[in-house]
Amino acid sequence: MEKENLFSYERRQRPEFSNTTADKIELNMGLSVGYAGNDKGRGKPNRAYLTRRRRSGKKNHYSKVHDGFPLSMTVLEKCKSYKINEILIIDEDSGEVFEFSLNDYLHGTELDGVYEGCLCVPLNSRRHKWHAEDIIQ
Repeated sequence: MEKENLFSYERRQRPEFSNTTADKIELNMGLSVGYAGNDKGRGKPNRAYLTRRRRSGKKNHYSKVHDGFPLSMTVLEKCKSYKINEILIIDEDSGEVFEFSLNDYLHGTELDGVYEGCLCVPLNSRRHKWHAEDIIQ
């Protein structure tokens, strides 16, 4: 029997989300900030926060100093109330999806200035990186 390598195992364990809005709860703070969705791809019930962010352009959501996408403490508290344990950030510029745990963000770096009231986790400390078309069906 051939042994599996770690990559093939992780690939099989990727998250999966339906692309229909009926399967998601919109998180709205005056404007839509993302969705709470059920991860059906790992064989255990997980809820995830899915949000789109940009690294470039006038309306980017990226902190160059911390090399990550800040999320507001208000959004993170809302995630806790929905019993979300995964955070999936879709980079609109590249189509990459960065996976973090809610705990990663709750223990992230607190920012000030433009991002006051936000926490940030560097992209290189992500749990996994996927491509959006691989996990959103």
